[in-house]
Amino acid sequence: MEFTEIIVLGSGVIGSCYGALLSPKHKVIMIDKSEVVRKINNQGIRIITDRENEFKPIAQTELTKIPAQTLILLTTKAHQTKTALRKIKNLLRSDTVILILQNGLGNEAMVRKIIGDRGEVIRGIVNSGAWEQKPGCFALILRETVLEPTETAKTIAALFNRSGIPTRISLNFNTELWQKLILNCVANPLTAILRVRNYQIGVPILSNLRRQIVEECIKVAKAEGIMLNANLPEALAKAIQGYTNFSSMYQDIIRHRKTEIDFLNGKIVELAKRHNISVPINEALTAMIKFLEGK
Repeated sequence: MEFTEIIVLGSGVIGSCYGALLSPKHKVIMIDKSEVVRKINNQGIRIITDRENEFKPIAQTELTKIPAQTLILLTTKAHQTKTALRKIKNLLRSDTVILILQNGLGNEAMVRKIIGDRGEVIRGIVNSGAWEQKPGCFALILRETVLEPTETAKTIAALFNRSGIPTRISLNFNTELWQKLILNCVANPLTAILRVRNYQIGVPILSNLRRQIVEECIKVAKAEGIMLNANLPEALAKAIQGYTNFSSMYQDIIRHRKTEIDFLNGKIVELAKRHNISVPINEALTAMIKFLEGK
């Protein structure tokens, strides 16, 4: 299967980076608000990795048609999913593929609830770190994208790899999804509360707090049938040291935007209640972020 068109729903940091990198070799259409669309069409998107490059994807405020064999990258914030998909629900075809590139847990079920049995839904994990240095210019720490194991995902992985986005298929996808969730449960709220970059929370004074967050998450994962390695706190602490970017939650808080806390630590709290598990640290972090959202 070859895709005739790639539609990016949400031109935030991750959507802009993926859309830009895919645009030289594919027809890419970015969908967003009018002011964002105007900037992309007038100025393009600049991506800084080891060097700075400019890209010129097409940007539109809405879709009137979805062609056959279209790949849709869902890169909105998790809480914006309903709004984004309801606008295009009736345009979806049986051969449309939606790749979810969002933070959090439970996204697939939410997407299916909105679109019904239309198209194919695939989940992906974004391990890259990025932030907006100035309007339309994004610094990108490019890491592997991980996809769940389906035949269509293999096609997407090949497409991404050809475009310079390192991508692989994982046979242990749910385990890796939970590992990324837990990394986000540590990094996102702590960096947003402390107003620092990701790597800066890797200091020894925060080691006990990081461990408690992870251990609570591991208990919930086990109750959900996901067995994680006991040395995960140490592995995540090491991983955090490699991320010099500002977390998405930090960026949301300083810009007075709603965060994805309900799909991260808030999801851990929700699942913990279902299994009668105590997760006081995750509860506290969720409450603090919600307080900051209201500032």
